[in-house]
Amino acid sequence: MSAIGHCVRQVVHLDHLSLPADPWRRVCGRRYTAPVELLALLFAVGVVVKFWFIIGAIIGPVVGAHSIRLAMDSHFARVEAERRRAAGLVAQADRQHDWVMQGDLRGTYSEYPPLPV
Repeated sequence: MSAIGHCVRQVVHLDHLSLPADPWRRVCGRRYTAPVELLALLFAVGVVVKFWFIIGAIIGPVVGAHSIRLAMDSHFARVEAERRRAAGLVAQADRQHDWVMQGDLRGTYSEYPPLPV
């Protein structure tokens, strides 16, 4: 069987249309994906090497803005944690002050009263 006959066997007939069975993967039974992938990779590398400054000018601000956003989120989380800690200390101080005003020793010694003698 000739190569032409082999190619003809891979044609799918749909009504009046004749389309290759897998036009992107095979041509007459041979795979051409490796050379195409290599050429695409070389093209991509060439574009990056040629236009690195444009790519950097586009990606740089995006990465910088994202980094600033992460730093701000972290800062606001730390500020909120400190605010909650300070509010807890204020509440504890107010409770102990109320105990002192009522004459309760817990206001002076808090949770650690002196040992009885």
